[in-house]
Amino acid sequence: MSTPMEFPQLDGAYEEFSKVLGAENVLRIGDDAAERLRDHTLASYGAEREPIPSGAVLPGTVEELQAILKIANGKKVPLWTISLGRNYGYGGPAPVKSGCVTLDLRRMNRIIEINPELAYAVVEPGVTPEMLWAEIQARGLDRELHMDSASSPWGSLLGNAVDRGGGYSVMASRVDAICGMEVALPDGELIRTGTGGLPNSATWHTYKHGYGPALDGLFHQSNFGVVTKAGIHLFPRPPSFRHAEVYISGLDDRVEFVDTLRRLQLNGIIDNGISGGTNYGGHIEGAIGPGGGIVPPPPDMPPGMRARLAFRGTAEIVDAKWRAANDALSELAGYSFNSARYDAPYDYADWTSEACLAAGIPTSRELRNWDNAHYLIFASLLIPATGKAYGELCDMASGIFESHGRIFRAPGFHMHVPRTMVCLISAPLRGNHFVPPEVAAAIDNDESEEIIREVITEGAKHGWIEYRTGTPFMDLVRSRFTFNDGALPRLQDRLKDFLDPAGILSPGKSGIWPGNS
Repeated sequence: MSTPMEFPQLDGAYEEFSKVLGAENVLRIGDDAAERLRDHTLASYGAEREPIPSGAVLPGTVEELQAILKIANGKKVPLWTISLGRNYGYGGPAPVKSGCVTLDLRRMNRIIEINPELAYAVVEPGVTPEMLWAEIQARGLDRELHMDSASSPWGSLLGNAVDRGGGYSVMASRVDAICGMEVALPDGELIRTGTGGLPNSATWHTYKHGYGPALDGLFHQSNFGVVTKAGIHLFPRPPSFRHAEVYISGLDDRVEFVDTLRRLQLNGIIDNGISGGTNYGGHIEGAIGPGGGIVPPPPDMPPGMRARLAFRGTAEIVDAKWRAANDALSELAGYSFNSARYDAPYDYADWTSEACLAAGIPTSRELRNWDNAHYLIFASLLIPATGKAYGELCDMASGIFESHGRIFRAPGFHMHVPRTMVCLISAPLRGNHFVPPEVAAAIDNDESEEIIREVITEGAKHGWIEYRTGTPFMDLVRSRFTFNDGALPRLQDRLKDFLDPAGILSPGKSGIWPGNS
């Protein structure tokens, strides 16, 4: 394991951090409590090249955060911002640059407001989906509201949305649920986006665009500021809800399968963000897992395709949409499904974990399977939502895996929005318990990382790019944006140096480095 890069100014900075936060909220690598600052999901974990922070600071209020930013500017100490550091697969808690001080926002965990009439909540970065859902239930508002949740209910609700995380519910593109942010700039100054610049704004969390140029996007996936709170749109609880897992046998109809799903989603028949992929096994009633109850197949079972769908509204609307989806999908070879309709008032204890996720209800019933996230490294490529593009992607990735003597399985996909697919191409790391032990023991982590680099590089030649990525690949992904001699990255660099002239905030995030690095 490598040791964190030391900066001569750190000791003095830690003394000042402790005066603001108290010694109990300032950590140094080597302390037992600081072990969680390392990213166990990296291919480089435990290797000499693993990026390790020097420690962490944990502000509990906006005022403490502002004070930390001012100290860091004065001492020229680089900070790496995390909400909870549970962004597994996309960087975890570790920085790009070893030696940064982790700016850990977990103590900023207030639920500031829940507005049932206008269906929004206002939260700080340390709030998790399960925390917000528990508060909604405690206030009796689950009779009125649904929310959205990642498959891991203990990550940051706001952190995932700001990083453009996607999911399974009607609010699948979570960044689109953000409305009105408060942001601390690198020098500690606070701004409010949208109509929040108006004191006591009545529409800060109901109208996204404000007046004049909208600045919200500057703080998505960026290192231009620290989001301290934001509005998150919720949605009314429907009177009826149906969840379905649909299957086709074989791969001959995979192009038409994807195209049919796109048409249904574009026409408003399917209400949720669709997730699917290649099915290498069958459904088990009540099974737990992100694969929709997918289990290892019997030797004679051919692969097929699968997808999760959801429908919401009155019982009549839900049934009509389900019939329309069935009619379209039944034209495909070997079509089958598992489905259930739920009618209010709901007893979520009777729902499958997949149904909960599609409705946006946090569930911990999948977590045992997400242990495997520690043993995968992946690329999440954006491609057009067409069966043709999906087939071309599979062919491209298959060639790369075969050139390394690796087995390739067609990627899972998500339609967070109707016109674009996110395809997750993964390579296993050592310790992967979804492959035979003798295979897992022989996996070369460096080679797995190289495979994903090749997938990203070759994908860009087809016009496909990642929608978000882990820290090892941030520079590579950004380097693909070469239109007009890299005009977009150059503009981002100018904004970085203007907003953060000392270069202290999350150096290397999304491949954006300060000019003094």
